[in-house]
Amino acid sequence: IGKREDHRTEQCGIENLRIVSTFDKSKVKKDTKRSDIFSLIDLEHARTGIELSKTKDCWVRGVTVQYVAQTAVQVSQSIRVTVQDCAMIDPVGVTQGGTKYSFVNAGQLCLFQRLYSRNARHDYTLAPRTGGPNVFLHCFSDGSITASESHHRYGHGALYDSCILRGDGIFLAVNRGESGSGHGWSSGMVIFWNCGAVLTAVMEPPTSQNFSIGWSGSPSMLEQSERHAKKIRNWLGSVSLKGGAVLGDGHIEFPDQLVKPHSLYLQQLRDRLGVEAVKNIAVPWQWEALDSEKSGRLNEPVFRLLP
Repeated sequence: IGKREDHRTEQCGIENLRIVSTFDKSKVKKDTKRSDIFSLIDLEHARTGIELSKTKDCWVRGVTVQYVAQTAVQVSQSIRVTVQDCAMIDPVGVTQGGTKYSFVNAGQLCLFQRLYSRNARHDYTLAPRTGGPNVFLHCFSDGSITASESHHRYGHGALYDSCILRGDGIFLAVNRGESGSGHGWSSGMVIFWNCGAVLTAVMEPPTSQNFSIGWSGSPSMLEQSERHAKKIRNWLGSVSLKGGAVLGDGHIEFPDQLVKPHSLYLQQLRDRLGVEAVKNIAVPWQWEALDSEKSGRLNEPVFRLLP
């Protein structure tokens, strides 16, 4: 058997861009699911800001994408890609399946960190059958509509670390049953670490496990948890809330408070390669938080990429 050649593009980066899709407002109708202007219907314009396909050791940094119908940054058939300090702002398109996935990863050994999303459906998503490890670290969203998750068909080996969804966004690692195109089990070995949302649901798939450890939501989120739990009862059956905003028969610890270390990914990076390795990929507030005794919650983005 001969050695297979790897022809993927490597050592390339895209930095410091603003991508704005122009859409025809004269064709637009009001979306029946959202009344705000950013859910208007026009699909005859740009769908994706940046796609990295068949790449390795590449990166996207400091890119803001506005008004596209689908995705700010999508990674596919790629390995060792970093996407950081990017934003998806106000996607324009019908609010239903197939649109408004802010950041999508179908690669392996990829790091998505310090991202921001506004008024999107699936903010931070693993594509079907995506193998890990992959990490979403310190990602925030406003006006989130639905789940950040490994979307369907057993994506696995993902860490969502200290991510916050505000609005109706939830974190899921469940059996989606016949949802969509017949999604089935969405994920295995997915960890939500110190994440915050109105609801986090983790279920235990056969021969595997999903985890929710720590929670960094706000009191206002707790007021909405039960309402959102009712929306997904058809997937979860009679499984009840285990305190706070976390639900499921998966592995759940500390469903209503932060745990230490603040970031599992950064702590493990420091343990393996030392503090300088953390400083190489983190901004000061990230690595300083590792040793902080403060109990404050990261409910406000500490970076600004908005218009």
